[in-house]
Amino acid sequence: MKVRIAIIAMLFSVSIFGQTKAIWAQEMPTEYQQVLKTVRNSGGYKSNVLKVNIPRTGDIAMLEGEVTPTLKALHSHGLDVVAIHHHMIETQPVIIFLHYWGRGPAPQLAAGFKAALDQLGKGDK
Repeated sequence: MKVRIAIIAMLFSVSIFGQTKAIWAQEMPTEYQQVLKTVRNSGGYKSNVLKVNIPRTGDIAMLEGEVTPTLKALHSHGLDVVAIHHHMIETQPVIIFLHYWGRGPAPQLAAGFKAALDQLGKGDK
């Protein structure tokens, strides 16, 4: 009985502050929808985090000659590279994977991500 009362009280108190909708489903903010339009892709939104997967992989995957221009594009837009690695050894061409992180206005982050994607396909073939 105490648990049921606690849950009802919690739902009631949340609905007073206009947050009932957040309990059941989280809507993607308009600025994040704009990010998806900018990078011309789909994504998921959960716990205030937008996740965008690009068809190559979940990382930014690039050829060796694309690494430096991609790093410069990310850094010039305030995005930090947190990992550069590869999964396959002794393969040609060598494919490098990159993880990045950024905080700030969604449109600015989307522009940086798009600038990095624009570098792909310009390096070694």
